[in-house]
Amino acid sequence: MDQAELNRLCQLPGLEGCLWRLLRSWDPDVLSRWIIQEKARGATPDMLVHCVAEAMSGAAFVLAMHIGGDKRGMLLSERGLLGQLRAQINHKLDVVGGQHKIILPEVPGNKVQ
Repeated sequence: MDQAELNRLCQLPGLEGCLWRLLRSWDPDVLSRWIIQEKARGATPDMLVHCVAEAMSGAAFVLAMHIGGDKRGMLLSERGLLGQLRAQINHKLDVVGGQHKIILPEVPGNKVQ
């Protein structure tokens, strides 16, 4: 994606524009480079997961500070951050086809394909 296309997407109204502006601020391309660099330094998958979770929880903390805590359930309720995260992850796991496939671990309850 070139800069002009990203700028166009960031101008969209509502949720879609809001998401593109977040992604522009939290550059996923930089995250990919970080993962490659850390793997080259010997980072394990557990280390990478821990670091991403730490960054996401930090972002959740900043969000909570700016929306005044969790008075309206924006973090801990089903419609809040944790519920949305669960729904988004499940949606991505349920997507069939495409260029990416997530292979689930072999644990009771998971159907490994």
